[in-house]
Amino acid sequence: MTTPAASSVADVLGGSWRISALLWVLITGTDLALLLLDPAGGIPRSGAWLTWALLVVAAGAALFPRRDPLRAGWSALAAGLAVVAAAAVFWDPPSEESGYSPWYLRAAATVLIVIVLRRRPAVGWVGMALLTAVVLTWAAVSGEDVAHWIGVIARPLATLVAVQVAAIGLSLAARTVAAYQAEQRQRVRSEVLRSAAIRERRTELAAIRSLSTSVLERIAADEDDPAVRKEAILVEGALRDVLRGRRLAREPLTTEARAARQRGVEVVLLDDLGDDLRDEQPGNALASDALVWAADLVRRAAGATATVRLSRRRGRPYVTVLAGDDDIASREF
Repeated sequence: MTTPAASSVADVLGGSWRISALLWVLITGTDLALLLLDPAGGIPRSGAWLTWALLVVAAGAALFPRRDPLRAGWSALAAGLAVVAAAAVFWDPPSEESGYSPWYLRAAATVLIVIVLRRRPAVGWVGMALLTAVVLTWAAVSGEDVAHWIGVIARPLATLVAVQVAAIGLSLAARTVAAYQAEQRQRVRSEVLRSAAIRERRTELAAIRSLSTSVLERIAADEDDPAVRKEAILVEGALRDVLRGRRLAREPLTTEARAARQRGVEVVLLDDLGDDLRDEQPGNALASDALVWAADLVRRAAGATATVRLSRRRGRPYVTVLAGDDDIASREF
């Protein structure tokens, strides 16, 4: 099972050429220093140089690709070269009795650790199993103390276990942080929507006062003539537009809706979008595109009714204008 280990560490390892190059120089430089300081080797033989070259390529394959998790092909290449490099134990057998792995085994284990950190733990652990098999096979064939070499290989194995545990811990921490950040973003978004709703309600109330004050004052003054009644009907329609039409109740559509009502056309504006699309959302495009288009259709409406509906299709504002029984037009904005 692929553990989503330490996304933060994986992002660092694969997120920058400079960091990858720095780690590559550090790892391969340390390998070279250990090779040259090998007390039993003196001037390294060609086989030792070949082993170091394989480890240089393996470290590059594990570090330089930018995508995370590391691609399966790159991780398999790096692990395979590390295991092949570990096979140097057959032609350059270690003579140290300190209980520590030879330099090339430590270098191979380092490559496998990088693979685990780059979220390919399965490949890293398979590589460690093969590396262990190579060392123990050499010990058995060469008549070495297999138990001693089990102890030697246990050290890089323990390091890999510690790295995997830390990676899992970092992964859990990263998930916790991501969940907290998502909660914070949702909270901020809710606050923005709440503030937008308050602003919209205030705008609607201001529009209602602006539309109704004049005719209500005339009615309160006992003016009762056909002109006042007609104006009241027009104001009532405009108020319905503000309450039900919301984003549609803007110029130039409101002017054309009033003119159509004066011609005897019953105009209905309906805004079916939810509160998740406020003025800061894609509804802004309506002022320049959809409203002009819908206003033109309402102006040319010849039937008894004209309905303009704002809805959503495939995540985008969608305006439908029904003028009469058969004349219907729709556009996505």
